[in-house]
Amino acid sequence: MTTEFDPNLYTRAPATDVPGAYSLGVAVLAAVPTDASRDSRVRASARALRASVIALRDAWTARVKIGDPDRRAFDAVADASWRALNWALESITLITGTPADDARATRARAMLERVFPDGLAFTQLTYTSQWAHADRLLAQIDADGLGAELDRLVGAPYLAFIRRAHASYGEALRITEAADAATVGVREPLRALQVAVQEYVFALFAEHPPSNPENHPRLRKALAPIDAFRASQQRAEPATRPAGPPGPAAPEPAGPPPSDPIPEV
Repeated sequence: MTTEFDPNLYTRAPATDVPGAYSLGVAVLAAVPTDASRDSRVRASARALRASVIALRDAWTARVKIGDPDRRAFDAVADASWRALNWALESITLITGTPADDARATRARAMLERVFPDGLAFTQLTYTSQWAHADRLLAQIDADGLGAELDRLVGAPYLAFIRRAHASYGEALRITEAADAATVGVREPLRALQVAVQEYVFALFAEHPPSNPENHPRLRKALAPIDAFRASQQRAEPATRPAGPPGPAAPEPAGPPPSDPIPEV
């Protein structure tokens, strides 16, 4: 028995991650009606969908090439840079006994209290909180003109080391990453592909109105990949869902995109 065709099931593209959206786009392209004319709205929307699939594949490939650095390593270097300065100042406070040494120890003690009022506690914060605290601290050092005094007390390499480690830490956290790398993301291509799937569905409905039962077989065949994708999502869901709403799908793919050719339309 043929079930009634419900067009409302297809007015929104399924929510998914990058690999899922890519596989859905490829499957929908493979099911484009072969008798659609080259200048039809359906074929034009299919070509736009194919372009969005290619754009997502390219962004996915670029993201994999950039990689995701181990943030723990950058965190450890940032910790070491601040610890080196703290320990250098602390060691100077221990050198006393002459007027020059006493004066230098006093300046180092004052600098310790000013730069590290809470010691190194901030290096135990979460990654982004630690980076933000360090960024404010560096800005304050620059605003108060403390850099030259620190260089005179402990030497230029200490603060220079902190600045290098801080910049690398920000890039690893994708807070201060280079402009070219920032443009290589998958979120926008992912959203564009989902919109392209919707527009393709609307083009199908415009040329083959669901109100006409004679169009239902054609529509079911063209939209079967969406049905199959939703069914696979339901099978993948755990039998018992934890309390609360599900979190958003992870936008970052874990591996490279498939090498299979994208269907021509």
